[in-house]
Amino acid sequence: MLLAALPSVFLWARLAGTLGSKGAWLLAIFLLALGALLLFLPRTLLEALPVGLLIGVGFGGVLVLGDILLAKVIDRDAEVTGRRREGVYYSVYGFINRLSGPLQALSFALLTPLFGYVSGEVPGPRPEAAFRFLMAGPPFLATLLALALAFRFPYGAKGRMPGAGSS
Repeated sequence: MLLAALPSVFLWARLAGTLGSKGAWLLAIFLLALGALLLFLPRTLLEALPVGLLIGVGFGGVLVLGDILLAKVIDRDAEVTGRRREGVYYSVYGFINRLSGPLQALSFALLTPLFGYVSGEVPGPRPEAAFRFLMAGPPFLATLLALALAFRFPYGAKGRMPGAGSS
């Protein structure tokens, strides 16, 4: 996935110029969501590789474009308030990223009631289903939520943000 994410940065830079940073960001989140959903399907490593490639490309876009859009928010806030408050925005951004820990714990906690999975020694009757759920279910739901929230994001669409150019 990382091998796909790194070179995709050049693709996302071009798409941000064409679609606007928000449009490209929405596409990246969509590809990430689609990849997470498709993780339910592969039965072999060879089948999983194209899905991993799709996830890597989407992941690269989300990482790169998220920072671009955060910079736009910071610049817009400075225009409106006359103050630079990057530290506040990056602190909130870091806090939100740290929420992934409790969400991961919740995902693992759901394995026992849903699949009977306790441990490697007591994997329950369908350990493969538990693994598929863990790899695809929560990431798909999280990216759907991200997509819904990203649609509401006010900056980064072409022509939407005064004083910030066309991207």
